[in-house]
Amino acid sequence: MEAGIISGRCRARWFVGWTAVLLAVLPLAGCSVLGSRSSWYPPNDLETAPSWAAVGQSVDLIEAQYEAGQQAEAAGDARCIDFYLAAATQAWPYYAGRGPNSDGRIAELYESSVRRFLESAVRYHRFSNTQGVWLASGAMVPVYYHGFVWQPCDFATLLPVGSYESSRLSRRYVSEGVGVPYVVLAPQPPRYPFAKGGWPFGATAVVSPTAVAGGGFALNFYDPLRTSATEAGLPLARDLTAPIAYAASQRTDAWLDDFLRPDRGDALDGLYMCEPYQPGKIPIVFVHGLASDPLTWADLANDLQAQPTIFSRYQFWYFRYDTGDPFLSSAARLRRQLVELRQTYDPQRCNPLLSQMVLVGHSMGGLVSKMQVTYSGDELWRAAATRPFETTIADPATRADLAAAFFFAPSPDIKQVIYIATPHRGSGEAQRWVGRISSALVVDPPSRQMRFDQFVSNNPGIFRDELAQRVPNSIDLLEPSSCILQATERLPYGAGVSTHSVIGDDRWSLSDGPSDGVVPVSSSRLAGVRSELVVDARHTQVQRDPDTVREVSCILLQHAAAVGR
Repeated sequence: MEAGIISGRCRARWFVGWTAVLLAVLPLAGCSVLGSRSSWYPPNDLETAPSWAAVGQSVDLIEAQYEAGQQAEAAGDARCIDFYLAAATQAWPYYAGRGPNSDGRIAELYESSVRRFLESAVRYHRFSNTQGVWLASGAMVPVYYHGFVWQPCDFATLLPVGSYESSRLSRRYVSEGVGVPYVVLAPQPPRYPFAKGGWPFGATAVVSPTAVAGGGFALNFYDPLRTSATEAGLPLARDLTAPIAYAASQRTDAWLDDFLRPDRGDALDGLYMCEPYQPGKIPIVFVHGLASDPLTWADLANDLQAQPTIFSRYQFWYFRYDTGDPFLSSAARLRRQLVELRQTYDPQRCNPLLSQMVLVGHSMGGLVSKMQVTYSGDELWRAAATRPFETTIADPATRADLAAAFFFAPSPDIKQVIYIATPHRGSGEAQRWVGRISSALVVDPPSRQMRFDQFVSNNPGIFRDELAQRVPNSIDLLEPSSCILQATERLPYGAGVSTHSVIGDDRWSLSDGPSDGVVPVSSSRLAGVRSELVVDARHTQVQRDPDTVREVSCILLQHAAAVGR
């Protein structure tokens, strides 16, 4: 069953002070006792295989068990776990529609009982994610997992789905059904290579009779992305958007530091997977743009994962990088990490789907993506330097870094590239006063500048004007006059690579003609693409526009069909 859609715009956060100027160009980018002990109702013993007649007590008894749980919890008594479990099990036949007419209060009682049961079990250290929940009586409620690619030990933190607000999301994918949706946080540090520690994923908790427990009650977690019904066939409550919304709600301004202080060694940077590696799926790598981060893809990823025909065929990866760095350096890092990831998970190259990769790049991320599928030859070096690379004098580390940035061949594993609002021929915004101010605010790492100065000292006159004084930052390389940017347009593509363009066009100006407000249409347009779509959207919205979502979905479905199983 596909998730229903609830549309709604989340409120945006606004920045103040001088950053407002910068952001104009960044799109280039002890407890009180609540009742006396004599008023408590003891929880019913948990039967191995209860009959519905025995469990289906009156609503008053369910209320009494729940209230007893609240009182025990307030008194710091771990027996609250047993009371909440009793309330949930007694409410289950009504809640699941197996008994007399259920109402809203039954649903509230069941779902709140499940939440408090889990929270109390964690608080009193009675929950083991590999075994289950120990009760005060000494019995244990087993735990089972359904549909996950995650392992039980990955359930580090359980957070009931709350209200997460973010301007990054405009649509919410939810389904009505039984259970309590949770956001689960993976462990820190990550347990898998190229995984991101603390990454959120979804789970729905259901306390219900379970066949594997001999018909007794168990705590069940279901993966909402891969299961739509319980073991008994009841529709499952699912919130597919909640993990992405949670991630967006935790967003900081680290991306701004990445832009202003590139190469600061942020542990968040690099290529990472949002789920454990899955050999049966094609990787799609999202590459964000200037002064941005992977959450720029929140809307698109949210829409794509809600489509079973796409989610069943693709695994989502992201590349995060310091966007103040020249994009040649960022591209070199992505090239290296793509090779490392394959060597980690498929060293014998036995998985053909890892050779059907799709890159999706927004803005400058499109240029980073282009550097993964083209031949450099000596085109880029000749555009930057006055004499051959092999004649230069450099220490080994500097030589290796320069070689990685300027000399490369296309990856044999990438078959599709989707450019979204990509400035192939630059942006006039980089030349205007806001671009100049932003460029001046970028602090070049002292160690890198020292290495640069030493290289120039060892090789007088080696660089042309664009690189003569300092290492150019990302905005410098987006100027239409940049000789390096111009050279990237001349690079030939590898065989078997298909390219696609999505272009923003929501305004017209005397200086640029039609554009998305940052990148002119003439700069986004690329000859030889397999498909092109022009959308009525500004630069920061092109990647989340509904027409873009449909276009990307179509490209992915066609590619998956061509690849086959």
